Amino acid sequence: MIKLVDDWRWVAKHAWSLRATAIAVVLSGAEVVLPLFTPKSPPPWYALVLFLVVAGAAASRLIAQKKGKDGE
Repeated sequence: MIKLVDDWRWVAKHAWSLRATAIAVVLSGAEVVLPLFTPKSPPPWYALVLFLVVAGAAASRLIAQKKGKDGE
């Protein structure tokens, strides 16, 4: 059974991996939608940027993020 971590609100608010994943979702969506409105596909560097964002999201999952004195 899937269970959220106890401090999921803090994680959702502060985790860099979630931020990078959200950026990757937006970029992936743009990669699909942009060709519908323009005759050109995204430039070649676009795939590299998307790859770097996804790789950053994966790497940031491994980095410890400490909470401050007040839990923030």
